[in-house]
Amino acid sequence: MDVTFKSNVFETEVITLADTQEMIVRGGRDKFPLLAKAFDGIKQIGVIGWGSQGPAQAQNLRDS
Repeated sequence: MDVTFKSNVFETEVITLADTQEMIVRGGRDKFPLLAKAFDGIKQIGVIGWGSQGPAQAQNLRDS
């Protein structure tokens, strides 16, 4: 696995896609109560997206 990460808030999981292992965090509404802890100490977030994707992702993050 080339890219790994650690989360002190969310449980990580390794999945296989096209013979490649990827580390993920599964989303869901049950994770909403953990967001405040996950963003603790974060002062700024950058959102990158193509076309309307970036603004939509940023709005989803803001609304969360």
